[in-house]
Amino acid sequence: MSKPLLEIKRYGKKILKRFMQSQKNELDNEGTKFDKALMEKLQRISGPGALQLKHCLNFVAMFLEFKDWQHCNRVLTTDPAGLNSSVESANTLDSGLKEENMGTLWYSKSCVALSNQWFADYEEARGIHEQQEASFLLPYKNQYVIVTEDYLKLLGLSKQSVESCRSVGGDMVLHYRCGAWEDAVTDIIRHKLSTI
Repeated sequence: MSKPLLEIKRYGKKILKRFMQSQKNELDNEGTKFDKALMEKLQRISGPGALQLKHCLNFVAMFLEFKDWQHCNRVLTTDPAGLNSSVESANTLDSGLKEENMGTLWYSKSCVALSNQWFADYEEARGIHEQQEASFLLPYKNQYVIVTEDYLKLLGLSKQSVESCRSVGGDMVLHYRCGAWEDAVTDIIRHKLSTI
């Protein structure tokens, strides 16, 4: 299982544990009432039955702006052949990537003030990206965006993850599911989930 999915599952379990404890004690681990708005959202997802891990995973996936857990799982599942972190072997665009809605994981409202270039066509975006030194090419739904390092920092990427992205030429579309992509996405997920 990929690092991003493991992070989401870890967080889903944490939410479920806090919810269950709040049901018993009316207090969470920090000794405060479990966030009522969060509890209401979880209960809407779970319906009239008891809250389960699958409901928490669906909530986390939707919080990360995927359609649902299944969509999140499809996008974040690593290649069955294993992760490939080498630049040489990642030479063709994943055939399913063009058809898959990649979600908005690589976007944050905090990045709106930054100047970015948006493209509907990958080949056009890649051509422009290759002409711009120190740029990064990212997926956004069924589109592509060229950004700077400042954008990645606002998404919550560590210096190490930024350097990993740079080491594969900054094209996180072409290097979808490689080690650099997986590390960067894990950082983004941790950053976004820290706000719940």
